[in-house]
Amino acid sequence: MFNNNLKKEALKIHEKTLAEYNASYGIMGKSCELLYEIRGKSVELIKLVQEVVNSIANTPKQFDTELGKIGKERRKARTGSMQKT
Repeated sequence: MFNNNLKKEALKIHEKTLAEYNASYGIMGKSCELLYEIRGKSVELIKLVQEVVNSIANTPKQFDTELGKIGKERRKARTGSMQKT
């Protein structure tokens, strides 16, 4: 009888913890999908900004350096997004 009560209590704790885990897992999955979509939009936005800056004549040298870094990161992001699919 004593062990039976412990078992029931342990099962209740387990079920509660499992429900919390499943809820957290669902939220995390939705958050990851949203983050992935935002990442894709960011890559496209950076590409558009890069095109605008490149179209402006007499751009300062620091823009070229920064755009080079951004371009590298954009390519890394695109490569990472292709690996997901």
